[in-house]
Amino acid sequence: MMPLRGGLNSRRTDITSLPAELLVLVFEHGSQATLHTLGRPFAITISHVSQRWRQLVYASASVWRAIPSTSHILLDQYLKMSQNYTLDVYLHARPRVGDIGVLDIVTLLLNHSHRWRSLYIRASTAPLLFVVISRLRKARAPMLQRFELYVDAQPHTVGQLPPIFVDERPPNLASVTLEGVGFVGMPLTISVSLLTGLTSLTLSRLPRSMGQIPYASFKDLLNASPKLKHLELDSVVPKVMYGVRYDEIVLPHLQSLCLVVPPDSHYLQQLFTIVTAPSLRVLRFESGWALNWAIFEDSLSILATKYHDIKELYFSVTLKPGTPMVNDGVDPAFFKAFPHLRQFSLSVLDDAFATYYLLPWIGLLTEDLQSDEEKSPLPDSAMVWPQLDLLTVRAPYDAESLVGLDECLEMLGTLRMSMGLPFDLQEAFIFADNETLSSSISVELEGPPGY
Repeated sequence: MMPLRGGLNSRRTDITSLPAELLVLVFEHGSQATLHTLGRPFAITISHVSQRWRQLVYASASVWRAIPSTSHILLDQYLKMSQNYTLDVYLHARPRVGDIGVLDIVTLLLNHSHRWRSLYIRASTAPLLFVVISRLRKARAPMLQRFELYVDAQPHTVGQLPPIFVDERPPNLASVTLEGVGFVGMPLTISVSLLTGLTSLTLSRLPRSMGQIPYASFKDLLNASPKLKHLELDSVVPKVMYGVRYDEIVLPHLQSLCLVVPPDSHYLQQLFTIVTAPSLRVLRFESGWALNWAIFEDSLSILATKYHDIKELYFSVTLKPGTPMVNDGVDPAFFKAFPHLRQFSLSVLDDAFATYYLLPWIGLLTEDLQSDEEKSPLPDSAMVWPQLDLLTVRAPYDAESLVGLDECLEMLGTLRMSMGLPFDLQEAFIFADNETLSSSISVELEGPPGY
């Protein structure tokens, strides 16, 4: 590799001396990243840093395209400053704003609905929700790609919602997020025709008063989104019965599946059986109930058959510390079910939940190494995750743990290196706040040549 001419400049570059083009990119990112936060908007804040920044902000229409609709005056300023850019709008309907104030804001926004690129709505009460949703019927938003609705109102106060986006040219949505909204009313609110181009769908925190999603509605929703690449179900349960045969739901383009599983999860095996996703590469699984993790292991034969090409696996074990798992350690079949895994992430609230997976892994590697010494070298297919690139463990720091994570990782690294699978510890951090002390360990695993 040839050195750079003149060598590297070791001086630190202050952000205030960055070129205008880079500063505008930073400002655009900041405006998007802080869009959902309350308080003074980002564009307004940075305009008070220096005269140069102020001139740059007011000369860059792209910085004003991320619009926090908190007041009529502020909204009017953003709409003018953003010129003809497409808009990312966040509307937080709070009681302190009032029905009339929210109505004025929505009315002004509707005049620019043809520019909407993203629309995020958070409603604190049912009346405010209906004020907003009922007006969206008139929205003409052919450019809209992302729609997110968050409802913080009491579940029993939100009934069936009126339809939205009924214009002759409805938006071709790419991403939809519904949180705290009863599924029963949503098919009427969001027409099936809006979902044909959907690539990302998130359903979260379904109100208990609405019950489980009927299987037929769940199937219709997914079948209406044939291009779906990401699906997240957070405490949203399709109504299925164990042992009953259901039609298969095929999602040919689904690449990422995220499941946050509620307590009553006997449906889990049925869900893995029903949903077929040949392109699935990323699986995220979170639960705070030991039985759900046991059910996941009981589903390994299904997962090994249908999802054996998974490359990334993310587990979040939110059981309370001291809660016993159903078994002493994970079923060894777990490691064989995902032979092509490249990333494995463990996030736990107790060291014991991490060692639940790490100790059986160490046991398998020890057996493989002994077999290697007695016979010819093992083929890659017999090794545990030979293609693994990254292992991430996030766990509470516990100095009194009987089997510490450091010891487990050191043993794991020694065994992998003995098998020609180098183990490189890159970073270890300890984070502390007022309530907990936790550590996060990221380990990069550099596989042998050819991977």
